Amino acid sequence: MVQDDASKTFVFVFPDYVGHLNPALPLARALVQLGHQVHILCRERMRTAIEDTGAIFHSDMECEPELFHSREGHGFGALESLKKEYDIEDDHIILALYKLGNVMCELQLPGNVQPGSRTGCSPPGNSKPCLHLFCRAWQFPDPDPAVLF
Repeated sequence: MVQDDASKTFVFVFPDYVGHLNPALPLARALVQLGHQVHILCRERMRTAIEDTGAIFHSDMECEPELFHSREGHGFGALESLKKEYDIEDDHIILALYKLGNVMCELQLPGNVQPGSRTGCSPPGNSKPCLHLFCRAWQFPDPDPAVLF
């Protein structure tokens, strides 16, 4: 696809859950059909669905080494590894997400806020993408964690 002056670059970052990605696929397809460049960072198992829209797939495991390097990369594997690192192995998964969600987000950010360096998507003139959507897998309000269990 050749970009003209009116075309934009969009970067979407999704967790490894089809419920997060699937609603965005029609949007990605429409943006590509309008002549925009769309990059989607997600798990390898989503590659076919992403590429079927005309968007460019990027592996989260490759673009987010701060989170995945030397940690398990499947499903909640990175979280389980972080539970060990932070000595909260006995915590329930939801409580661990509450405690470590911001840590995981921080480890994902370097690969997400610098799309040109990690994903290879360099908009024309090295400008920033006009939309960079980062969809976290979890978002909790700030209740007392003791209330959760």
